[in-house]
Amino acid sequence: MLNKTALPFLTITIFISGLHLLRELLIPLALAILLVYLTEPLNRVLIRMKVPGIFRVPVIIGVTTLGVLGLSRLVTHNLLALGKSLPHYEARLDELLSDLLNWLGLERSELEFLKGDQNWFTYLQPETLTSMLSSGFVQTLDFLGNLALVLLFMIYLLFEREAFSIRIQRLLQGERSRQVLEIMAQINESVLSYLNIKTMVSAVTGLSTTLILWLFGVEFAVFWGFLTFMLNFIPTVGSLLAIIPPVLLAVIQLDSISLVLLVLASLGVLQFLVGNVIEPMVLGDRLNLSPLVVLLSLIFWGWLWGVVGMLLSVPIMSAVKITLARTPGGELWAQFMEDPRKTRSPNPTR
Repeated sequence: MLNKTALPFLTITIFISGLHLLRELLIPLALAILLVYLTEPLNRVLIRMKVPGIFRVPVIIGVTTLGVLGLSRLVTHNLLALGKSLPHYEARLDELLSDLLNWLGLERSELEFLKGDQNWFTYLQPETLTSMLSSGFVQTLDFLGNLALVLLFMIYLLFEREAFSIRIQRLLQGERSRQVLEIMAQINESVLSYLNIKTMVSAVTGLSTTLILWLFGVEFAVFWGFLTFMLNFIPTVGSLLAIIPPVLLAVIQLDSISLVLLVLASLGVLQFLVGNVIEPMVLGDRLNLSPLVVLLSLIFWGWLWGVVGMLLSVPIMSAVKITLARTPGGELWAQFMEDPRKTRSPNPTR
């Protein structure tokens, strides 16, 4: 017989193993749920226009498909153009590496002793860097190929959204049904509010990044702006990751180190203002998650589902916190997940 301590750990282990084993199916489903949330403003506009549900779903799917195809075309076009430029960048990388070694007063052969039994030195070779970049492009295109499955899931979710509440009422009658529906409504509003604000802030950041790079003459400015828009959905590390690729390209492309430093400073100041001033001001305490919880969830879901897990980590943890707060015995865990600096203390007893 399993004791009361081992049973929860066994349950959690089985649950996590299931999430990992079924990730090929669950990741498209999770992305479909994310798209349903992101298209909810359009759905509400159509409801106000009194468009019947049977027509709303095709409109939402059509708009989503056009948006996805447009973004896919943007990404594919820029990746192909970037791929054609790789030989030029490879030559430039080789030139920069030679200049660096000359500045240090070294020859490439003199660095062989640094290798030892490790192969890390090979990553400094230009041909290796471009090969890694090309591999990343292939993985990105494979990801875009799964969007058909995402859209298929999205169609079913949109058609079943209204019927789901009816099923809950039939399955859990009375007070229990009302509590579950209230939790679902709170989760929906919280996640929807977060995603709407995050989308607008990320869009402004992406457009500002595009403008900055265009002013400095960095190539593929629109693509880097779109990449910034997407990476800004990843908490904590997304803003840092968004800066690295365009700055590296600026190092390769621009001849002046002063211009490179200006690009780095401009993008750094932009991300600092967005992450530490604008976003906290507009988001407020809507989610009220501890930074440590956000970081741990980012690591966990990133390990479990990769980039998609990192994108979904905050909405998932918000849903978990809301559910715990409304579940008997889970209130303390929900309070533990909150940011104590934003949590309002109860009024002292007079």
